Amino acid sequence: VSDDRALATLDDDSTVAARRVVAADGVRGAARLAVVAKAKRERRQTDRAPGQSHLDAAPALQHFVSVAFESRELADRLRDRPAMLYFVFNAATVAVVVAHDFRKGIFNLQVPFFPPAERPGDAAAPVAVRNAVAALTTTPLRDVAISSARPWLMRARLDDFFACSDVGFLAGDAAHEMPPSGGLGLNTAVGDAHNLAWKLALANRGGVDAAALLATYETERRPVL
Repeated sequence: VSDDRALATLDDDSTVAARRVVAADGVRGAARLAVVAKAKRERRQTDRAPGQSHLDAAPALQHFVSVAFESRELADRLRDRPAMLYFVFNAATVAVVVAHDFRKGIFNLQVPFFPPAERPGDAAAPVAVRNAVAALTTTPLRDVAISSARPWLMRARLDDFFACSDVGFLAGDAAHEMPPSGGLGLNTAVGDAHNLAWKLALANRGGVDAAALLATYETERRPVL
């Protein structure tokens, strides 16, 4: 990201140049890192409150293993009590089951683990994942098919900047992370896009002070997140 354009290298090694770029590629995305680096060079200071950590230094609120699995038998057992979320508390586990598709028996399991006593690799190991799924029911499920298990961490994070000059912009998780409860991540990402899209269109059309208009994206969005 330079003063007047952004360059992107695609998967096929071709290069695309653009007058402006919106980084919506998550907290570890290459586009986000490029925009943040440019913003830091431009502004040299942050408005971070003393003692308050955000950006990549934000601590984990909780660690989880996300398990994608299928079980038509589990779907049949729950058919009389349909819901999107099932909170499981018993002597063997504390977990949340997300029902994605009752017809196909597609579920997602969220199981917490607790570093440093537990390591991500151990918590997501096949034997630990099988035990976590087995702990959901008193009567074993006979048709469980586990497709993936990945550790992740829940954070609340707010970037110091949402833009660098009028070239690069952050949106969605690239600008702010939050716990998934209530769909806040998706809804605030839509809010970012709603605020920014028409401004980009108007700036590209011409006839306005593009820099001043696009600067309002950060001043309007960041304070409300």
